[in-house]
Amino acid sequence: MRSLCVSVSLLLLVGSCLCQFPRPCANSEGLRTKECCPVWEGDGSVCGAQSGRGKCGDVRVSKAADSDSYPYHGKDDREKWPVEFFNRTCNCFGRFGGFDCGECMFGYYGPTCSEYKNHIRKNIMKLSDEEKKKLVDYFDLAKTTVNPDYVIATATRADMGVDGENPQFADATTFDLFAWIHYYVTHPTYLPDGKEHATIDFAHMASAFPIWHRVELLFFENEIKKLSKDNDFALPYWDWRGKTTCEPCVDDLMGGPDPENPNLISPASPFSKWKTVCSLTEDYKKNRTLCPGTPEGPLLRYPAGNAEYQRLPTDAEVELMMSVPKYDTAPYTRTSELSFRNILEGWVSPQTGKVVDGKGYMHNLVHNFLNGTMSIIETTANDPLFFLHHCMIDSLMERWLRKHLPSYEEYPESGAPIGHNYGYHMVPFLPIYRNIEYLLSKNLGYEYDYLQDQAIVDREMTAVWSDWSEWSDCTLPGIDIRCKKFSGTQSRTRKCIGNLAEGVCVGATKETHACYNIRDCCNLKGTWGDMGAWSKCYPACGTTNSKKFREKICTPDYSDYSEKIVFHGTPCADCGPLPEGEHMIESLPCTVPDCLQGRRFI
Repeated sequence: MRSLCVSVSLLLLVGSCLCQFPRPCANSEGLRTKECCPVWEGDGSVCGAQSGRGKCGDVRVSKAADSDSYPYHGKDDREKWPVEFFNRTCNCFGRFGGFDCGECMFGYYGPTCSEYKNHIRKNIMKLSDEEKKKLVDYFDLAKTTVNPDYVIATATRADMGVDGENPQFADATTFDLFAWIHYYVTHPTYLPDGKEHATIDFAHMASAFPIWHRVELLFFENEIKKLSKDNDFALPYWDWRGKTTCEPCVDDLMGGPDPENPNLISPASPFSKWKTVCSLTEDYKKNRTLCPGTPEGPLLRYPAGNAEYQRLPTDAEVELMMSVPKYDTAPYTRTSELSFRNILEGWVSPQTGKVVDGKGYMHNLVHNFLNGTMSIIETTANDPLFFLHHCMIDSLMERWLRKHLPSYEEYPESGAPIGHNYGYHMVPFLPIYRNIEYLLSKNLGYEYDYLQDQAIVDREMTAVWSDWSEWSDCTLPGIDIRCKKFSGTQSRTRKCIGNLAEGVCVGATKETHACYNIRDCCNLKGTWGDMGAWSKCYPACGTTNSKKFREKICTPDYSDYSEKIVFHGTPCADCGPLPEGEHMIESLPCTVPDCLQGRRFI
């Protein structure tokens, strides 16, 4: 049995906002010595040792066995992170943090890091106008300001020379830094002879998924605080439960759609000017290179633009997930069943806890619904919606943790995919943090507004209704009523889904109403109206010959039918010949982006 005391002692070494790579270490000397123990300017000593803030120490990596999903050794810089780059780093004492121990742990402030502040992460749709403007301004500032403390690696360690004689690092803005981090943790392993190992991911599809993203959120939030000099800043979340549209996709928040091209962001939003980084993933693989961090294509987003993903997770699905008692289950991958982590990530159905091939749920479903940049694993963190979405995911994990109070023993010590075991250091963060340190962490400096209500945390739902089925055909037993002026009935059903035998749903399992069956009817007169809405551009990407279409609307005359009864189907109304000089179909050329490269959340 693992010792809880050991885990607590690890937590005492947790720092704040450290990302790859600290500038003082990103040079030939740092690579040659494999030491990243910078001098703290506050007292002129290494790791602030003279002030008792920390000391330089050896990196100790976990020896626990990974699963056999990655059967190689010494082929990837991220193995046994971070020893391929550095085997000595600053170990910060108490509540001190940072790559030189010159900062504080998350949530702590002041010269001695003794002041704790808990900031509230709010629902983005409840922000004041002033808070909305501040959020957009801070994000745009992060996108346009080079990060003063950290740089990104643009080549593998081997390409930098045995003694680091060819260091290859580059500046990045604060926002691009985090987009690069998300890319770096997901890119494939380049093997000899031009091969690659693609099924490797240090942040997804295994046990550390919600924990790794929790740390990335903390880092990003803290970098915004430093950049804006606003220690009261807290990231908001987007509560997408039961929604049918992207509520924050409006110009005073994350940007509405461009009226001329719905794949793009409205020109009224500063996000329309953003260029993504790390989006040409197939090009990188072809050339066996890493993302260079340079601006590439525009930020793309088209909510519900993919016919496969037309909805967002429901309240019922979230409540079913909350009742699952186990954090994760073997084999600790995307195939794990009856696993809270895997349901939250979206690889299995929240209704059954089982894998459904070709389907995405929960976290994955939101990414796919938003479409565009958000739907590609390697590039998703280019969209500011990424951080709002993952704050919601983090809040759901926090709610589950408070409800079930798991122990450290429930997290896999060994046997998980590489990067996901209990003691593995999170890639690519420096200083180093073990996965387990942020599973049950408290006092991280934030709280979610809705989790302040203990009743929400404790809510028990033994059963919930499924979504309603589609309405049945409109019929009258023994009589063909199609295109007739008398009514039939149609119905829809739902199921009571329970996690416990005693689960009971309140309400009816079936709904029925009267209807007229007008499906494909040609005996309705009609009148010509305006042109309909423009279609989506087709093809949607990768061509200069894309077009959109719209059609003249023929409005059926329903005056002979009761207004109190619903219609089933769409008639083929007869509006007669078109007025002279008018056209049935109009088309316009579209300007569409290049097709997206990378892996989707499916």
